[in-house]
Amino acid sequence: AAAVPTKILLGYFRLATERLQNLSCVNVDGPADLSSHRSLIVNAQLSSLEDALSGNSHANSSSIDRDAVQNVLREIGLGDFSHVDFGSNSETIDEGEQREKLIDAMDETNEAARVAFFKSVISLQWKHDGSDIRSDWTLRREGFDRSSILEYCGLMMTAIRLDDMQKFLRSGQESIFYNNRTNHNNNSRGAISYGESIHDRMMYMQKLCWKAVGWEPDIATNQLNKIISLHGHHSEHTLDEKVIETLTKYTSAMTVA
Repeated sequence: AAAVPTKILLGYFRLATERLQNLSCVNVDGPADLSSHRSLIVNAQLSSLEDALSGNSHANSSSIDRDAVQNVLREIGLGDFSHVDFGSNSETIDEGEQREKLIDAMDETNEAARVAFFKSVISLQWKHDGSDIRSDWTLRREGFDRSSILEYCGLMMTAIRLDDMQKFLRSGQESIFYNNRTNHNNNSRGAISYGESIHDRMMYMQKLCWKAVGWEPDIATNQLNKIISLHGHHSEHTLDEKVIETLTKYTSAMTVA
């Protein structure tokens, strides 16, 4: 496999981070499933990769194409830099420093993707919350599963890290729900009370996230609390290490919040 120059990789991370930070949400008339939001993120990343390749002379080599770069990105995520071109021997290259730059840039892009995904999901869910009571009948009420736990916890843990979430919890400020191209005049939701306390507003955000995942919030919350209280040792739920680790991080994040 061809080695990919650091210039292309860092160029991709920079372009992808910028694009993700300025991404507008999925624009549909009603709540969308999570795959629609995920496609938005993936398309932004692929467009950034194409731009990084087209803007770099190294990429003119037929051996360095989108698939080659994607393979190297996956390897870097696993800590493997064997197919990264750090530069020619004639240059003074600090390979360790270059690795750190790549890791930091990848972390920044991954976080931008998580935030863009959350904002797309939550702004659309909030926009339509309360606008159509009938939609609640389509929410799941049974079959609590691994993917539901991971999706919900992922959304909530991203939310907690955002400054706008802290503003919402403290004062009910709605900026957490505004996407880059939406504003408070551009929604079909009815007037909704977030409650009087931090606890009430946290409960509201949790309900939105459960609805986004496709679950009736009260039922899902009870199911999750039951699993957490029994530390995963529940007859109906044999949890793997990833779920247990995620639940541990989730409970810690909720406690700190």
